[in-house]
Amino acid sequence: MKHQKKNSFMKNFVRNRLIVAIAFVIANLFFIQNCFSQVTQLLPWTNQFNGTSTATQNKTYSVPTGSGTNRLLVVAIATARTSNGSRTVTLTYGGQTLVSAAGDMASASAVQHTQLYYLNEAGLEAASGTTLSFSVSSGTTEITNVWAAVFDRVDQGSPIANSQTTTNYNNGSGTIAFTTSLTVNANEQAVEVISSVHTSSTIIHSITAATNWTLQNDQQSQNNFGVDDAVANRSIPGSTVSDASSTTFNNFPTGTTVGSMTAISLKAATPVITSLSTSSGCVGSSLTINGTNLSGATSVKIGGTSVTITGNTSTSVIVTVGTGTTGTVSVTTPLGSATSAATFTVDQLPGASSAKNDVQCFNTSTGQITVTGSGGTGPYTYSIDNGAHYLSNGGIFNGLSAGTYQIRVKDANQCQSHAVQ
Repeated sequence: MKHQKKNSFMKNFVRNRLIVAIAFVIANLFFIQNCFSQVTQLLPWTNQFNGTSTATQNKTYSVPTGSGTNRLLVVAIATARTSNGSRTVTLTYGGQTLVSAAGDMASASAVQHTQLYYLNEAGLEAASGTTLSFSVSSGTTEITNVWAAVFDRVDQGSPIANSQTTTNYNNGSGTIAFTTSLTVNANEQAVEVISSVHTSSTIIHSITAATNWTLQNDQQSQNNFGVDDAVANRSIPGSTVSDASSTTFNNFPTGTTVGSMTAISLKAATPVITSLSTSSGCVGSSLTINGTNLSGATSVKIGGTSVTITGNTSTSVIVTVGTGTTGTVSVTTPLGSATSAATFTVDQLPGASSAKNDVQCFNTSTGQITVTGSGGTGPYTYSIDNGAHYLSNGGIFNGLSAGTYQIRVKDANQCQSHAVQ
């Protein structure tokens, strides 16, 4: 009896441990699959300039190769004047002008300003050299900070999923937040640039990042004002969130502190199938799958059956139709998987068989071949010259001389059988 209890205990122990192990593996498989579609960071935020000069600055900034298809250079600028007024920014990388994503540089009613800019993969590839050039002018500069970072696996068609900017005169209230929350979708990387300007003193009202945000680089100065400028990244969510990014300015001692904060959410690049070159095809024919973010395709399935990839670009995958079943088309890439809305019909090949009557006498044309089709979709046409010519003759070929004939059958879907000799 004691022996039986011991065996029962051991069985339950092993079973429970096995269940835990399986659950752990499954959880990790899901985690790995989810990571594939997240935005990643190739280069961390680094401060490229901290000063008051309005002259053009030229900095060497090398962008890593990464995926080579979905990179995004992001530049953040925080700047303050000694009096209210807008700021003028020029910004290029390798001669390519960066796109302004969001910010308040054009505001004439504030001393503090923040702005975010980006250059996509096409711009990076067109860049001649690795020089990041910029200038920030208009009015007398209190301080200017410029940062750069590089991200990967970012959608190139619409890299910025959402953006928000706030210019806040909090007069020592200690917080700044977006009036309309920033929307951050699953797997997106949100980034922000923040400026705290203590205009009544050179004492710095330092920045404390909001919940789920982490300061990546922080620059402080004490010229006429106490200034704290910083860039921050948000943790990547697993589902869509709304984030006001309620950021704290240390307000001791109290005084007039004004702030500016700009954030963007970088859209994750995921494969998308937009169309199929045809809705049906014979086994062995070619199918082109059109879409976006399809580079590096590792697997394509039609109706759940794997097919052979013969060509691949960021906007298309070419495959050879296999002997699978009718169904949707799925493509797997390092960025994730996509499934077509439309189904693809796999037309099976017909079969061919033949019977013959040999020539009756030497050097005469009295032979006959009767070809029979099967499978595929009727009606059939028939060929005895390896598909060079097809006839609707019921498969009967008369008046043949001695020789070798390659038999084929073609069905109503224009699918050809394999040659039979």
